[in-house]
Amino acid sequence: MKIRNTYTLKVTLLIILCSHILSSYGQDMKAGFAMLESGQFQSAEKFFGKTLTDYPDNKTAKLCFGRATGLSGNTDAAIQIFEELLQEYPGDMEVRLNLAEAYLWKKDGKSAVVDYLSIIKQDSTLFAAQLGLANSYSMTQNYGSAYATIQTAIDLDPNNQQAALSRKYITLGLANELASRKHLYDSALTLVDKNLKYNPKDQESLQLKATIYLIAGEFESSDDIYLQLSDTLASIKGQSLTAHLLEDNELALNLADSLVSMASIQKDTSKIMDAHLHYVTALLWNEKISIAGSYLDSLSNLFPFSPEMIATQAQIAMYGADFKKGSKKYDDYLALMPKSFGGNLGKADAMHALGLDNIAYQYAFRTLTYYPGQKDAANFIERLNAQHSPQAYAGYVYTYSSDGSVSTGYQLEGKISLSPRWSTAINYQQKHYGSKIAESGESYIESTGLSLTHQLNATIKLQAAYGVSKLQLSDTMRADYRSRLNLSAQLLISKSQSMTIGYFSEIQDFNQALIQQKLKVSNFVIKNSFFWKESNLGWYSELYRSYFSDGNTKNLLFTSLYKNLTKKPAIKAGINYTIMNFSENKPEQYYSPKLYNQMELFTGLMYNKLPVDLSWDLAGGFQMVDGMTQPTWRTKLALSKKIGRLNTEVSGAYSSISSSQYNGFSHLELRGQLTYRLSDKPIFFKRIASSTISD
Repeated sequence: MKIRNTYTLKVTLLIILCSHILSSYGQDMKAGFAMLESGQFQSAEKFFGKTLTDYPDNKTAKLCFGRATGLSGNTDAAIQIFEELLQEYPGDMEVRLNLAEAYLWKKDGKSAVVDYLSIIKQDSTLFAAQLGLANSYSMTQNYGSAYATIQTAIDLDPNNQQAALSRKYITLGLANELASRKHLYDSALTLVDKNLKYNPKDQESLQLKATIYLIAGEFESSDDIYLQLSDTLASIKGQSLTAHLLEDNELALNLADSLVSMASIQKDTSKIMDAHLHYVTALLWNEKISIAGSYLDSLSNLFPFSPEMIATQAQIAMYGADFKKGSKKYDDYLALMPKSFGGNLGKADAMHALGLDNIAYQYAFRTLTYYPGQKDAANFIERLNAQHSPQAYAGYVYTYSSDGSVSTGYQLEGKISLSPRWSTAINYQQKHYGSKIAESGESYIESTGLSLTHQLNATIKLQAAYGVSKLQLSDTMRADYRSRLNLSAQLLISKSQSMTIGYFSEIQDFNQALIQQKLKVSNFVIKNSFFWKESNLGWYSELYRSYFSDGNTKNLLFTSLYKNLTKKPAIKAGINYTIMNFSENKPEQYYSPKLYNQMELFTGLMYNKLPVDLSWDLAGGFQMVDGMTQPTWRTKLALSKKIGRLNTEVSGAYSSISSSQYNGFSHLELRGQLTYRLSDKPIFFKRIASSTISD
């Protein structure tokens, strides 16, 4: 909320001037005084200019001419007039007060503070000086000093209405600073309530109180305040916003529709336009993206161009996942409104969505430069920090198959971002194998690996990984070493489509029987994903061509069509289909059907309103293996909890679908994992924080 600075001391003007009027000119200048008093500054400038032609040495006429000149907008000329008067009348308190006030007219609060402090040092009982100093502090946004000084001014003149008005806006300024920059919400609300004690229906105080409740996340309290506003448009718009924040987007849209109807009877075009643009935003909250776009297009034919229309175009693009267009529109908007909060943070969000976090950081920092302490910008930077801070991972897994095979394993990994677009990770894992049925001894695999990831540009992300695995089949056999390679490129094709093209090699290590085959597989894969946001419909596919070290080959196509049904809790459902075939059927060695088909219906649930976050997947269907049909089902339940920088998760999964592993057996898997952020900030934070984007 922008707090207005008040600094013109018109109430005391005539008192100061009249005491210095020469009696011989008193009648001649009454008309000029009246012009100054009523705000007719240009007329007053002409009047006193003419007076000075006749009486060039009249100090009062010079003062009034300087005031009229400055209040007409020519502040530099006014300052020059007062400086010349001060040379003529060194140390004159009246001239010094006018010169200090002229700096306020020029919006040069720093110079005004210097002059007023000099005056008060000489005489601290001057009401006009204390009031001027308070307003000067307010202009420089030093609201703490302004608040203390305005109290001193009021003590000198308790009934002065100009001081009371200044106290109101200074109090609002301090309250806004405490809430938005320092997040001291209770202290801010206490200050606003002091204003409301003097005037319980003061609209600006009520609006700021509603805003503080919004920033503090107390949306119901904010809604209660919006209901008290006499400005119907502000009241309805505020209620619509709180309805959205309380997750009732249908009500938010209905209120936005009422806002448009109420605004249509206004004569203020800007208010009408603001109501229409809020309605567009409410459409986006309800994911009516194409309707919002068409509605905005119709507005461009009815209303004159405004920067806010470009900002809304950017907003529509972002909701529609067209991040490239959103970024371009934010560029257009910032070219017109370089210090816009929504423009700078919106640009940061677009860059993050495109993977260009180096630029996202800079726009977020610039947002905080213009709006120090702003909560949304600070939280955005914290999310980037959480993603790029050094992390350590530890995981444990236990697997039991229906053939009696048992495996246990653990994995350790460290990840570090070298820059917002470069990251690397190193991992180590061991996996031990045995059987509850056969006395075959224990085998294990020990692996190490190193990976490197690079966000090349807004459309291409590259990844490379290399590792070495040590296979130990028994204590008496010599260890066997195998290398692994992983190369992939993730491509952003359009706002609705992304694709991954890659190659990876692996060792078949699901159970002890597979390890003994020493099978190494080279896989070429294409993954393709479509998601149409407005319809919440997605289509995901994977295509594999695999070459086994024993000469066998495999083709596999997996495709899934799904729909997001609800947001909170997040529920989706869909259908999966898999077709797979091997060139050679080797059932005695590993699961390798000539033809495999599998179809299933699935649903997924994510819920975060419990003490722990819950994720549950359930699927059922049937599979046809070389002409034989059988039912299948699978399920997975995961519980996770974040405690400071530590993320914990435990999960359990069961599957009877033979395609999920090469051995063809159903299996149970239990897993636990910990992820810990080693620091609050990434290693490159200081470097990127020092870089800036020029306006």
